[in-house]
Amino acid sequence: MIESPYAVAAVADQLDPKSTDRILELGTGSGYQTAVLSLLVKEVYTIEHSKNFAERSRVNLQRLGYTNNVFVREGDLAQGWPEAAPFDAIVVNNSELDAFPDVALQQLKEGGRLILPVAKDGTLHSMRKFGSQIVNESSRPVRLPPAAANNVELPAVRAVTPTVQMELELPPTLPGVV
Repeated sequence: MIESPYAVAAVADQLDPKSTDRILELGTGSGYQTAVLSLLVKEVYTIEHSKNFAERSRVNLQRLGYTNNVFVREGDLAQGWPEAAPFDAIVVNNSELDAFPDVALQQLKEGGRLILPVAKDGTLHSMRKFGSQIVNESSRPVRLPPAAANNVELPAVRAVTPTVQMELELPPTLPGVV
């Protein structure tokens, strides 16, 4: 998942978004990139494979007001979002995917853009779909977080009532004051 501000800016730059675009994002993470993309395009459909990350990003995006054009779901990234297809662009944020899933490729419009990070060399690839082929248009180095960070399970939170002990020390009595 891509989360650093530089990496999110690099994705947006490579994406060359249009205000009419519908984007499929594979790997939501915290929802930071989703929020940024939602300000640039018509709709963002984002899928997260981790139930905890999907719920956390959904709550964060709703709390911050990103509800008009952002759609979040938990699921298999390789399946894409067929009922919302076709997409003008697909952004792959999960660096664990070794290759772009064929099912999701079918959901990309002709001439559509694909932004794909490759974890092994830290390169962000910008590609276009022409027929059944994906043509690499440009590449740029981007520092990606380690793949292991994508699998972190968030701990359950339980309410704890803090115990506070205070010793109250009274000031000495002033002369003439009772």
